[in-house]
Amino acid sequence: MKKTSKIPTEKSRVILGWLSRSPSSDAWRAPVLSFVVLATASWCYWRGLGAGYWDASRRLVFEQREYWRVLPAIVSHADMGHLLGNSVSLSGFSFLLYGYFGRWVYPVLSLGMGALCHLITLWFYPMDVRLLGASGMIYAMMGFWVAAYFGLDRRHTVFQRLFRVFGFCLIWIIPTSYDPAVSYLAHGIGFLVGIVVGSFFILLRRSYFRQFEVWSLQGTDEEKEGPWIDADGRFHS
Repeated sequence: MKKTSKIPTEKSRVILGWLSRSPSSDAWRAPVLSFVVLATASWCYWRGLGAGYWDASRRLVFEQREYWRVLPAIVSHADMGHLLGNSVSLSGFSFLLYGYFGRWVYPVLSLGMGALCHLITLWFYPMDVRLLGASGMIYAMMGFWVAAYFGLDRRHTVFQRLFRVFGFCLIWIIPTSYDPAVSYLAHGIGFLVGIVVGSFFILLRRSYFRQFEVWSLQGTDEEKEGPWIDADGRFHS
């Protein structure tokens, strides 16, 4: 297909876009390396290696100004069940974010969102409550993915995208049981942080992502001439 300067009319619709392609071919590395990091850090925490440096509390972070603590607190976990539970979700969303948006979104931006989630959550907790685990970051990644999907998958109407986002939230976000050891506040804050950051990310790069859209006349299979991306993310004009 040849690239032209034609502007889609109100009778056109998007049939292919950025999320229509497959994730990058090396996306499998993200969940594998993520599990290795989390498992190694958690094992060190369980064995008492570097004791006192893995978790974070409001007193340690804000009173003693040890802000760096939020990063080791993200990668260490209380026990094997905690580690495996978070690893399942992290594997899926690290694959998606790295596969579609690259290393600057995962792990760099995702760690930043996780650190911010820890800081906000600790601010609302009592002084000596310890916060441990990657769930805040994972929920931020979920929120980022929801915002990215809503902004980029323009093959569907706004109502259809809202309906799918609602279904996603019912499955992934709303808990089905209560566990007093789980920080649901961190989950909620993480998801909101991800929504906000993801929305700004898509908005700032909107023109870049939209140049990969392929349009078709409404009600027909005739494609407008435009760019195309293959399964490996290569651009074809």
